[in-house]
Amino acid sequence: SFPSGATGFAPIPLLRLRFRTIVVASSDDPYVTLSRARTFATAWGSDFVIIGEAGHINSDSGVDDWPEGLALLNTLRKIPNKVGRSKRLLSDRASMKTGPFVARR
Repeated sequence: SFPSGATGFAPIPLLRLRFRTIVVASSDDPYVTLSRARTFATAWGSDFVIIGEAGHINSDSGVDDWPEGLALLNTLRKIPNKVGRSKRLLSDRASMKTGPFVARR
């Protein structure tokens, strides 16, 4: 199901990164399973956040303005979040089903 014409990202390095990172995963991404995303997060030493059923996280899946994503980015930038902590990271939208997130380091 990988898009035709795309060359891929192989091989993906699995070395621990020297800076803080976050792997954000969707439970129904057609290109990356949760298990594979978790493998990347573990190898890289990243926080791991599951945002529920959002497809592949891009504009084609309905991700538009995404204040929760900006809040995650701001945790890396050490900018105070304007979005309060919630048990859901995606706003309810007609085009997306949301679910609880899991974060760990």
